[in-house]
Amino acid sequence: ALRKDGRGSPRDLAFYAAGLLNSAGIRTRFVLALSRLDLPFHPIVGRVDPFETAWLLEAGPPGETPLYLTPGDRSASFGSLPAAYAGSLAFSQPETTGSSWRLGKLPLDLWVNDTTDIDLRAAYAPDAPDAPEVDLALKTTLRGNAAARVRGQLVPADHASPPATQAPAQLRHDTFARWAQRWTAASWAGTPPDINPDDAGEESLTFDMRVPWKPAVDRPPSSGQAAGSGHAVELPAFPPAALFRNPFIEPARSQPLWLEGGRTNLKLTWPLPDGATPGDLPAPMERSGPRGLAFRMEVTILQPAATPGPAAARDITASLTLDVPYMLPASDYPAVKTFFEELEHAAKTTLPITLQPPPPSGPPPSAAAKAETRPPSSRPPARR
Repeated sequence: ALRKDGRGSPRDLAFYAAGLLNSAGIRTRFVLALSRLDLPFHPIVGRVDPFETAWLLEAGPPGETPLYLTPGDRSASFGSLPAAYAGSLAFSQPETTGSSWRLGKLPLDLWVNDTTDIDLRAAYAPDAPDAPEVDLALKTTLRGNAAARVRGQLVPADHASPPATQAPAQLRHDTFARWAQRWTAASWAGTPPDINPDDAGEESLTFDMRVPWKPAVDRPPSSGQAAGSGHAVELPAFPPAALFRNPFIEPARSQPLWLEGGRTNLKLTWPLPDGATPGDLPAPMERSGPRGLAFRMEVTILQPAATPGPAAARDITASLTLDVPYMLPASDYPAVKTFFEELEHAAKTTLPITLQPPPPSGPPPSAAAKAETRPPSSRPPARR
């Protein structure tokens, strides 16, 4: 049944949407898709239902790439297919009445809107200990399926039984604590962002957090530096995010690779202290793998327009863009393994900077003290 507010069962919504599209002259047929994240395709048993299906609509003229719609998904949009159905098995409605439904696979190369933007900003205190704790600002913007996944984590699972079911406040805190751990490997105990998981009409989701983080700051030996020229430090270009952990360590693989998929834009900015100058920055790095697997890393410096030059540098930013498909065949495993090894190596990039030497401690010397320490004159004594 359908209600006046637009809600209803997924099947009824699919029939209603199909009627609207067909009446507008847009060819539409039903597709009963099987989620690849549930049994019998997922190796981890997380629910009792042996099959999880969804009514999709395949819309578009014959011979062209169809558009798949999910009328029963509140988080869906016209520009994105839920990632769980990319490359999954599906039964398609026959062209003629009375014929059998055909079992096939949905295309893997359908566009899936799944973008995660992580913008980090951390200030470095040069007078802090070797392992200072900095206040890391974490700004997150999620689009498409990435936003739907986070909203879904804020809703208690239907099949959970007490005492496993958490109160919404605790569930909200745990969700964002895991998010901070995922991107910074740091513990977080702050106030969770105020997000309504039922507000699924907005395709994007943005929230801010502040995470206490201890970056691995390296202090190279300063034996080659001149006295009074400052001291060098190397700041990490990226935090130890889960994104950089290489899961492919076996020499070979016989099963397909199911990856998390989507695009990730990660950026970490260090506002430099006054007088700090950057050293030789790493060159941009680009790597590509099979079927759209790719990353690009680069380091940029933001300088005030009025005072160009190394001494005027204020922000140094390392950015990474990573594109990952959702499934790759086992034959691509050697190339995928090499790709993630290079990504793991890129995550260890450091940013060299030279800090201004600290001013001398103590009060300035008096005039008398300056006279006593003045070297004797080299002029000969005057004749009488």
